[in-house]
Amino acid sequence: MTHKIATVLFSWIISWGFAAVQQLSITYDYLTNPAVIQTVSISTNEDYESTEETMSKKEKYDLAQASSCRYQKFWDDVTFTLSDTNDILYLTFPKKPIEQGINQVLLNIYPHQTKYYPVSGFKLHEVTEQKISSTERVQKIEIAITGATFNQERTWYFEIVGKDRGSKECYSKVLFTQDSNTFLNFTQIEPYYADNIFNPVDDLYFDVSAIGEDAYIENFFDTQQLKSLNQFLPEPHEAGLALLEKNLTELDGKYEDNSIWLRNRLKGDIVIGLYGDVEDSDLKTLNQIIQTMHIVAPDLNISYSDNTEYVNLPIHFLPCTSLFSKQAKDCKEKAIGTFHFPSNTANEPKSKFGWIWVDTQHSPALRSHILVHEVGHALGLGHNRCWDSTMTYNSSSPEIAHFSASDLMQLRILYDNRLPVLISTKQVSEKLNLDYEKVLEYEKKPSDACNAGQSGWNDLIDFQMGKIDKDELFGG
Repeated sequence: MTHKIATVLFSWIISWGFAAVQQLSITYDYLTNPAVIQTVSISTNEDYESTEETMSKKEKYDLAQASSCRYQKFWDDVTFTLSDTNDILYLTFPKKPIEQGINQVLLNIYPHQTKYYPVSGFKLHEVTEQKISSTERVQKIEIAITGATFNQERTWYFEIVGKDRGSKECYSKVLFTQDSNTFLNFTQIEPYYADNIFNPVDDLYFDVSAIGEDAYIENFFDTQQLKSLNQFLPEPHEAGLALLEKNLTELDGKYEDNSIWLRNRLKGDIVIGLYGDVEDSDLKTLNQIIQTMHIVAPDLNISYSDNTEYVNLPIHFLPCTSLFSKQAKDCKEKAIGTFHFPSNTANEPKSKFGWIWVDTQHSPALRSHILVHEVGHALGLGHNRCWDSTMTYNSSSPEIAHFSASDLMQLRILYDNRLPVLISTKQVSEKLNLDYEKVLEYEKKPSDACNAGQSGWNDLIDFQMGKIDKDELFGG
């Protein structure tokens, strides 16, 4: 028994001796090379796999957040400084915005007074979206406010906006505000102008020395000859008067009574100016309107000016962006152009004859239609459902950019020099030798008035479309 115990003890001592030697070896290796030691987590295989899966999802989430356009830390780390004159913004991003998944960066500028009183439309230009490079980390940006109301004490917001690769807004924040006492970089807006579009006589205060007196005088007599063609226009028609007694307020809606005496008929010297995102094609469309009105309303003196001081019918060309619709003019999904009647409560010479807004987010052809349509309102035309009218509210009609026969029939009556005032359908009928009963019949069925088909207007329509010149009008 003693021998067996001694044998067991000897075996135990030998085995632990080997373990001790191995442990001493491990300890020696650690002291000379610590990297060989690894930490082992004591867990079941199931626990280990669950932990690995959770960590993987978290890592993926953190990675997605860190590279997201909405990553708050990125925007928190954006810094900026202003120049001493407050007209230069130095903007620093923690890295290039494009590397953060930000496809577009905007600097929005808009006044504190969001919904303005529609007096002249110049305040529309104070709301701007300025694109900032998404591929530069450090940027120098010139900032300015454009408009015509800087004598008022006002506050403007300067807001930074980020958009993702799908052009959706992912972040916005007001960086700073400025008021008229601290911000001095205001830009006075002036009408757009291009040479060789308007006739010199239609260009207010045209520099005669640019073409010489003889050429200017010749142009003057050409314009007078154009006005003399009024005598060859078709006679006033009952259908035209009936349409002047109607209007629509909704697309494809029903006709509503709208007495002729409420029409906005222009008188005197009208000076038009086009502001904002104007193109040469817009000026050409306006010139076409002016030439047409020389014939239809020879007593109406319409001209163009590139000086705001003389403009009394301003036309503003600005895009209906989300910011513009929210801060300046509620237009999104509602309108692509508007005419505003002159204000009776404010002495604003710049909008003596009202003002117009045109949405520039459209093709040149559609812009021309919008411009002719809105100028038609300024001249006194309302909406109708005539298929070929530029004033139509018929959704299936083409968007034409000239006055059609039904439009010209109405303008012919509105600006007849035998009508110093407009009182009623009966008064106009008597003055123009029209059949009053026939006018009433057309009023009951406006579709017949649209299809009256008065002859004699084709030449003037072709003239507007550039198919013939003035020498070919009414048979040459």
